[in-house]
Amino acid sequence: MAALALALILVLSGCSQPAPRPPAGLGSTAASGTTSAAAAPASPSAAKDTVWPYYAELNAVQHPLYRNPSDLTIRSTGTAAVLATVRPPAPYQTFGLLAGGTVADQWVVGAQAWHPVRVDDNSAQPVTLFALAFDPATRRATLTPLPIPPILSAALVSGATWASGKDQLAAVQLSPDGTRLAAVVITPGAFQVRVYAEPGGAARTWSQPLPASQSDEAQFSLTWLAGSRTLAVGFKIGYDVPISQPTVTFLDTTGPGGALAAAGRTITLSFPEAKPPTSFQGPFPPDGCWGAPVVTGDGQTVLCSGLALTPTNFAGATAVGIWLFSAAAGKLTATWNPHMICCALNGYDFPDLHWVSPGGQLVIVSGMSVAHSGEELFLRQPGGQLLHLPWQGIYTIPLQLPPVEPPIAW
Repeated sequence: MAALALALILVLSGCSQPAPRPPAGLGSTAASGTTSAAAAPASPSAAKDTVWPYYAELNAVQHPLYRNPSDLTIRSTGTAAVLATVRPPAPYQTFGLLAGGTVADQWVVGAQAWHPVRVDDNSAQPVTLFALAFDPATRRATLTPLPIPPILSAALVSGATWASGKDQLAAVQLSPDGTRLAAVVITPGAFQVRVYAEPGGAARTWSQPLPASQSDEAQFSLTWLAGSRTLAVGFKIGYDVPISQPTVTFLDTTGPGGALAAAGRTITLSFPEAKPPTSFQGPFPPDGCWGAPVVTGDGQTVLCSGLALTPTNFAGATAVGIWLFSAAAGKLTATWNPHMICCALNGYDFPDLHWVSPGGQLVIVSGMSVAHSGEELFLRQPGGQLLHLPWQGIYTIPLQLPPVEPPIAW
């Protein structure tokens, strides 16, 4: 990012002392439970896995939270303490997008004008992207303009906007050295993977058809593999198991643009055939992904939060968990923390992967039990233990359920 000409240096605190790092093991609270789990495949970076000490969160500037623009806070993973506050650069009034980085203390954020429709819907305002870097020693953040033109954010759009035929940003990630910006853009009838070079903003584009009727249910993830020019693109369409087809394409970004399927190696995650269990005690064989598959930074493992076969019941109880696959062949290698959820099923009941360590041994996840749903964060440790992480900011919108999770990213 140092190669970029324009940088906005925001002094976030008058204190010159370094930001405190979380205690070893994030042991501010007791582990909330232990489950047995199959070990994930060993990888060279797994032994080096550590929890990134800081995360970013979008926070409304005042109450009511759902009707006001958002600033961004940098927080301690172990305590949720606010270490710095970042305000949108002029002429913008709010942050409408937040994405994690490939390395610690690096994010991509999207700033917007604040012109909401019907009080709280600001989705018609395009986002302008910036790289955000945090220096714990000085408590300073650097906002650096990124070369992609302003664009609508798929995470914010309403149903009417889906039908507008305009390009929408569905995923974004900056390379570890800050020289390449990868973006997934949904266009009419297709999605594109665009890689922008920095400085200058020259882009290469790869495309893949997408049924228009499923555009609003397509989910994506992006991971730059460590030490390479390879970009892992995770993709899943819809939620019905027969059509969801979770896949990963390992894209060689040095090649020419064109068809995505022809530009890299693609694997489809495979679930072994199994019969539904007859007991609610399990075991629960995995049979689908709820979110887009996520590739670890070392390129060895693919994870997804997903569904499992469940005994027949009329209450809507469903088995869910975290599933691991080999990145070489897409075969299931481990199941993590399978459990039952019941019974008003929605996205906040399913496990949601907020962060995956480069070696895949540590994850930060919400939705790990009926009691906690999407309202609690946990660090899943290599032995399967769930360590509760303090988290500020769950809020509700009147007459709308479930509770809203403020966007967070490591």
